[in-house]
Amino acid sequence: MKKLFSLSLALLLSASCSSVVVPLQTKEFSVPNVAKMNVLFFKTKSKGFDLALNGNSATGKSVVIRKDEITCGRGETVGVVRGIGKVSDQYIMLPAESFKEFHVYCGNKEILAATGDYFVKIKNVYDSNNAGQPDKVIASDVKLVLK
Repeated sequence: MKKLFSLSLALLLSASCSSVVVPLQTKEFSVPNVAKMNVLFFKTKSKGFDLALNGNSATGKSVVIRKDEITCGRGETVGVVRGIGKVSDQYIMLPAESFKEFHVYCGNKEILAATGDYFVKIKNVYDSNNAGQPDKVIASDVKLVLK
């Protein structure tokens, strides 16, 4: 099941900073019956971009995203996920009762020269088993497109 979500972004130019905060026109999106997320910020940087998300499950119990199943890029250029901050293990668990914040740091020199929309892809979203690990796949090929 392929999900495509577009977030409209207006670029804010700044000559005095090494990073540029991009104000969002849309800050919320959802994968129906799977998860809801809010974009806290999106920044372009000299080596790529940073994206902060705040998410929770819409299934009534926790859902899991594997860190190694997150990719990023711009246009046709695939970047390198350089880190996923504020998460200490290999999974991102989105609880049903509260929001969990996590950051995606994406970069490589080719992204700066690329054209097109920035994106983050999540290969699979899983139900959580009793140990807080991925169980069955409940959504696939989730793509956040930042315009």
